[in-house]
Amino acid sequence: MDRRNFLKTTGALAISSIGAETQEGSGRSGKHYFYDFHGSPFEVGLQHGKALRTEIRREAQPSLDGLTAKSGVSQEAALARMVSKYEGLYRERFPALIEEIHGIAEGAGLGYAYAFFAAIRDGI
Repeated sequence: MDRRNFLKTTGALAISSIGAETQEGSGRSGKHYFYDFHGSPFEVGLQHGKALRTEIRREAQPSLDGLTAKSGVSQEAALARMVSKYEGLYRERFPALIEEIHGIAEGAGLGYAYAFFAAIRDGI
């Protein structure tokens, strides 16, 4: 199960995540973990970031590397462009998600722009 397979409930977020172990020939990898986060959107994000800081970086970095290679700009410039281009739309339509991303950034020790990219990159 990948990071997109999640269950969202009022004030809670449950996420399945894959660990680092692999099973040969299964077509899938890792152990599956279940996380059950509760609280405000920011608190849920904070818990998410703390629990999955390594996985967030591991999944987002290849996409960011591809974006910077394609655009020919620095990582910081690419992230700033993403925030500039898409944050307003997400803030207008999904304000709680923006608060959750702020929590993820703090919990994972990431800059907001990196956490924003990691959270929305599959949706753009």
